Amino acid sequence: MKINLRNKLRLSAVLLITGLFSVEAGADAAANQAALDTGIIWIQTQQNLDGSWGNDANIRFSTTATVVDALEASNEFSAAYFSGLAWLENHSADNVDYLSRRISILSDRGNNILTDLADLQSQSQATQNGWGLSAIYQSSALDSSIALSALIVAGDIAGQTSVITYLLATQNGDGGWSLNNTVSSDYWISTQVLSSLEQIAVPSAPTIIAINNAATYVATVTIAANSLALSQSILALHKNQGLTPTVDTLITELLSRQTAGSWGDAYITASAMRALSAALGTDADSYSDRAGVIDQTLRSTINGQLGKNAFDNLTLGEILRITTLDLRSVTITDLNGLENATNLTEIKVNSATDISAVAGLPGVSILVDSDVDDIADASDNCPAVANNDQANLDGDAFGDLCDDDIDGDGFTVAQGDLDDYDPNVFPGSVVTDGDVNGNGAINAGDLILMQRHVLGLVTLDASSVTRGDLYPAGTGDGVLTIQDLLLLQKLILNN
Repeated sequence: MKINLRNKLRLSAVLLITGLFSVEAGADAAANQAALDTGIIWIQTQQNLDGSWGNDANIRFSTTATVVDALEASNEFSAAYFSGLAWLENHSADNVDYLSRRISILSDRGNNILTDLADLQSQSQATQNGWGLSAIYQSSALDSSIALSALIVAGDIAGQTSVITYLLATQNGDGGWSLNNTVSSDYWISTQVLSSLEQIAVPSAPTIIAINNAATYVATVTIAANSLALSQSILALHKNQGLTPTVDTLITELLSRQTAGSWGDAYITASAMRALSAALGTDADSYSDRAGVIDQTLRSTINGQLGKNAFDNLTLGEILRITTLDLRSVTITDLNGLENATNLTEIKVNSATDISAVAGLPGVSILVDSDVDDIADASDNCPAVANNDQANLDGDAFGDLCDDDIDGDGFTVAQGDLDDYDPNVFPGSVVTDGDVNGNGAINAGDLILMQRHVLGLVTLDASSVTRGDLYPAGTGDGVLTIQDLLLLQKLILNN
């Protein structure tokens, strides 16, 4: 798959830096974000033409669901994300795993999940209170935990009760869970169960104990574990404890295993991305909400900076990625939606933009600069015309580029000022006396023209007569004569 503009932007710069999100990100937040960004680039290049991920048809549904979930948690609402979402919507969910994953992903997108939910409920094991891969399979901690996540998202309180009872009953003494409830605990399965239990809004006292015991067990995972177990452990422990030294150590190990954006295959890479998004805080539920950017030009500008399509909606998570905005060259009436851009440090607008939405943001520099010369309108001596040098010959309130009387001699060019950069040159000044032809210079051309007028060969207009009227000196007599001609000759010779 061809790398699109958005991915090129990711390659050129890491937009998120330490402290970008208001969560515990640790000193290595920039490294975590860089790894997440390159993971996103790689995962998008692995998408199949039909929108799915994975080469193995047997696990393609699970792989695609895992990738879509990771992209959403990373606030990567790109074409690849929506293609994957459409694939999940339009392919059959043939077992508990697929049904549960689809319910979890589609429920918060406004999709109708009632049919899938009814199908999931029908496949529960009444005698065991849990779920297997399907109705004919015995209950397992893995399938039951995935089903529990779907029930929680769907708001099925009644269904949650029985499966929670099953999971608590099958927890091993060390705090973990195993595949078939008879062998030793498995980190990957245990992290799946722990993550599901942590989603319960109001856990009971026994559930809290089970969660704490599970967290204790998962925290014993070592850096020798495979990348999938590491990723799931990071995700579960971060939800439970935040960014502890143990979690930070696991993340460091996980980053060291990334090669050209990948952790091996699409499923494991997506799991690693999901873990990093949790550590960075991009997976907060509120970050997927729309940011409320109303002005389409503003939305288009921000989408362009993020490498998205111009008319795409913007989420709160995406708004948080914006640190600088230059809106001076576009017409934007208001900045509604940017009040959530708490990581914005600099914004440049023109005088037509209402800046009230960002006026209260802490630490943001707001430059109102209508002519795009990086000088604030309030202190710009020519706010409508770019003049970086602020040149102002006469020292008045107007820069030379927008001053109709640049030299401050009281005359504009329209009023006959022949040199608006010389305050000594203006109509009636000594310097301009003798400039018969009015070209701003006194030379032989003026002498010849006056001579022809005196000889009656041409008739000059009143302005030319006034400029050539040198006699008597300083006052003139309103006519051009031989005396004026002699004075002009002398003036030219002296110059």
